[in-house]
Amino acid sequence: MEATLEELTAKRDELEAETRRMKEELVAKRKRLRELNKRKRDIIEAIKRKNSEANKAREKRDKLNAEIKKLKAKREEANAEVKRLLEEYKRVKEKAPKGDFKKLQREKNRLEWKLQTSVLEIKKEDELVKRIAEIEKELADYAELINITRELEKKRKTSKKVHEKIIKLSDESQKYHEAFIAAVEKIKELESKLDEVNKEKLAITQELDRLNAELDEKIPQLKELEKEILEIETGIEMLHREKSERELREEAKAIYERFKRGEKLDLEDIYLLRRFNLV
Repeated sequence: MEATLEELTAKRDELEAETRRMKEELVAKRKRLRELNKRKRDIIEAIKRKNSEANKAREKRDKLNAEIKKLKAKREEANAEVKRLLEEYKRVKEKAPKGDFKKLQREKNRLEWKLQTSVLEIKKEDELVKRIAEIEKELADYAELINITRELEKKRKTSKKVHEKIIKLSDESQKYHEAFIAAVEKIKELESKLDEVNKEKLAITQELDRLNAELDEKIPQLKELEKEILEIETGIEMLHREKSERELREEAKAIYERFKRGEKLDLEDIYLLRRFNLV
């Protein structure tokens, strides 16, 4: 059974509404796809910047760590020398005279300072000179021990200075390391967001493919309906042309009376009413 003009028109209107909705959905999804592409570019640029930050921080950290490594070797060398000197100090001390040479050194330093800075009587000054000479004679027996002590103190100071520098550089290295870790964590966060964008892009792309495929099916259907409707309307027009103008007007008046009574009209009836401006 062939479909009526009313049925075909209803089907066409329904199909037009559906294709219009699909086209609107396509526009919205393409807009979202453009937004995602921009978002992706922004994330990639942010990742590049963070990569640059991470590389610079790592380069500075590694450079400092290399310097720290050299300083640690230097400190170990100084500490080893301190250990050697301590052993030598013990050995020499066993052979040296019993006594406190450090106390003698302090006394000598004190007397020399007094001799240089004080105004003394000649007798008193001679006594100081004599006492200093006696101390120097006593200290001669400790010469080797004194030399070892001086060298030991020198190495200890070297080790301490190197250690202090290591601490300072280690603190600086730690700051760059923390900056490197922070940049890496941010990169991971950005990469996670990039994955989310790519997943949404893929879903939208698949949905666009589906909508386009459906439209490719529906548009020819819509064209076919339009063609059928046009053929029917053309047939109606030809039918009306076969009737006289007077007959058509009378028929339209009769249809108008039915319209006023509330009777249901078909599309052909409405077409005739419109032709004679009755509705």
